[in-house]
Amino acid sequence: MKCEGWCLPVLIYVVLVVISLILSLTTDFTGASNDDAYTARMGIFVFHIFWAIFWVWVLYTLCVNCYYGTAWIILLLPFIIGLFVLAVSTAVIIAYVIGDTVKKGYQTM
Repeated sequence: MKCEGWCLPVLIYVVLVVISLILSLTTDFTGASNDDAYTARMGIFVFHIFWAIFWVWVLYTLCVNCYYGTAWIILLLPFIIGLFVLAVSTAVIIAYVIGDTVKKGYQTM
């Protein structure tokens, strides 16, 4: 069975990386006031490019070897973890607010 290399997870990741790099260029380098800040930001930008190339290669290799499910999991895992952290943080904040409200004797609706 022949598998294609540029499957949808790779293409989605490439689009996200291009958007991220464009935003990084427009926001990170506009406020560089001295050479040290500019050098540090350029180093981070270059690292971002190499990091993206590595993950494109990983996803491409998975797709070439027909591991589409694994490619999707790797692509979506940061979003899933982010949503989980957001949900837990929201639950903790709500529990704190409700607990604080009950301790102070406020009536809840």
